[in-house]
Amino acid sequence: MATIGLLALSSCQSNEKSAQLQQQQQLHDATKEELVQAVAERDELLELLGDITTDVQEVKRLENILSASNGMSETPDRRQQIQSDINAIQQALQQRRERLAELEAKLEKSSTSNEKLRATIASLRKQIDEQSVQITSLTNNLAEAKTQVTKLSTVNDSLATTVTSVSNELEQSQAQNEDMTNAMNTVYYVIATDKELKAHGIIQKKKVLLGDYDKNFFTVADKRKLTSLPLRTKKKVEIMTPAPTGSYVIAKGADEMWTLNITDPARFWSLSPYLVVKVK
Repeated sequence: MATIGLLALSSCQSNEKSAQLQQQQQLHDATKEELVQAVAERDELLELLGDITTDVQEVKRLENILSASNGMSETPDRRQQIQSDINAIQQALQQRRERLAELEAKLEKSSTSNEKLRATIASLRKQIDEQSVQITSLTNNLAEAKTQVTKLSTVNDSLATTVTSVSNELEQSQAQNEDMTNAMNTVYYVIATDKELKAHGIIQKKKVLLGDYDKNFFTVADKRKLTSLPLRTKKKVEIMTPAPTGSYVIAKGADEMWTLNITDPARFWSLSPYLVVKVK
């Protein structure tokens, strides 16, 4: 009986020890699984942190582009590329936010309390929120820059139209001034006999008529260029129209032909734009 009692006691102790060992193994396995899960969560957080850091750098790059050029020197293709980059970052930030929410949910269900991971998640969420604000600001800046470019283009078009209009007016004014200058410097002369002058109604009773006479009989000239006028005759000549003394000289050349040399054109033509020379 004593032997049986010892055997029974020994069996109970063995079963109890086996149960304790099994419980310890289960606890060990559970702790190991939680550790693996914690490490996996940490690694995923580190990967997410790397992604967010990349996003920060990309946001800074876009900020530098817009800050340097103010968006106005960029071409439409370049602005479209910047807008595409901004859209891509917005989508990436949304994905990061969703991944962060999943990690936080897993951490809440986990039996392992890790305040450091929770603090990291809070920090990452803050960074994502800040980046979202920056992206919104970049989008607004790009839209504002595009509006400014449109306004500048309109202003430039208006200025171009104004410049064209002013240029046309200037050309017209210059042409008018040139015409007026030419008209002011236009003079008329005729060299003919008394009979011819009377026939064309230019003189009457040895006086030059101021009214109705044949203007087509006159030769048109520019007084700025007319400084010497060959009279094509050896006979005596007489200037019938008023001409200030000292403003001209009538002299014979080597061929014995008379030539009218205008020494002071301004004075010579000051009394009349018409010159009538009668060959006697």
